[in-house]
Amino acid sequence: MIANMITAYITERTEFQLTSGYQPIDSLFYLQKGAFSTIINGTEHVVRAGNIAIFNSETPMIRHVLEPITFLYIKYSIQKKTLFEIPTQIFYEISSRALADIQEILKLCDTHAPFTLDLQTHYFNDLLLSLMPYSQADACASRPLLELPSALESPIAYLREHFAEKLSLDEVARQSGMSVSSLEAKFKAMLGISPYQYLILLRLEYATKLLTETAYSVTEIASRCGYEYLFYFCNAFKKQFGMTPSQYRSKNQI
Repeated sequence: MIANMITAYITERTEFQLTSGYQPIDSLFYLQKGAFSTIINGTEHVVRAGNIAIFNSETPMIRHVLEPITFLYIKYSIQKKTLFEIPTQIFYEISSRALADIQEILKLCDTHAPFTLDLQTHYFNDLLLSLMPYSQADACASRPLLELPSALESPIAYLREHFAEKLSLDEVARQSGMSVSSLEAKFKAMLGISPYQYLILLRLEYATKLLTETAYSVTEIASRCGYEYLFYFCNAFKKQFGMTPSQYRSKNQI
């Protein structure tokens, strides 16, 4: 896990309470309506609906609302600042994967179940991962969100490409040119989770997409997500989301 989400909610502004200086806490804005201008490191940007603006707490900025804005406001903290830093920056286009994560966070903003924040944190971390430079298939960001340690670029790319297949850590490690113990140690040190846990997150994220956007049976979805046995899929899904796949589909189906 890269970051802990502190809170997420929809808010509106005709002007920012803080128009210059430092953001009090690391924050991400996803603009739904309106526009604002901001000056970051001497460069002016205009942020409009569909754009992402990230303001960290260590970079000075100036900003003013141009048209009344409505935006998703996410406050977060980075788990390992020695490994990761998310700079203040603007994303004018975002990937389909990132947009899907944002939509899931938005849907949960009005939910007050005990697991809501944990679930939002999951989607937020996937949002950050989807904006990393190794996500070449979808990445449209103006510049890399953060520097992923190069040691993880190869195994993560391989996991993303083959997550629906029957995989072993031996295979992932071999494809990445390292031992299993080294692979596990690097994941734990750099992301705070094991490669197996990352694989499960990829599979379950794809499962939520199939549950909400297709009519496939839960058994078929389990198979398409790399699970040979339905029991293990349902158990992993409920552990992650606090509900069964069928309950998730009933609540979220488009």
